[in-house]
Amino acid sequence: MLQRTLFFVLLAASVVLAARVSEQFAWRLDVTAQQINSLSASARSALDALPGNLEMTAFIPDFPVQRAQLEKLLAPYVDYSDKVSVTIIDPVEDPGRARE
Repeated sequence: MLQRTLFFVLLAASVVLAARVSEQFAWRLDVTAQQINSLSASARSALDALPGNLEMTAFIPDFPVQRAQLEKLLAPYVDYSDKVSVTIIDPVEDPGRARE
């Protein structure tokens, strides 16, 4: 009985620890044949060679589908390098920033 209890306590602790670690580190696995969801070697080289930060600004109305598509498209770049950041501005909600 004690072994069974200890097993479940250790199993629960392992699950909690794995969940905490997964919150801190994002990783992706591209299993497509042509690696279409991964950065090419030239894209990685270009990001590594950036002399400074790359700030991308997108002006998209608050359409959830388009916003999700853009975030999915740019996610590999943001995940690969700390030098890359993306700001999404809704021109309807914030026309002043859209005019800048």
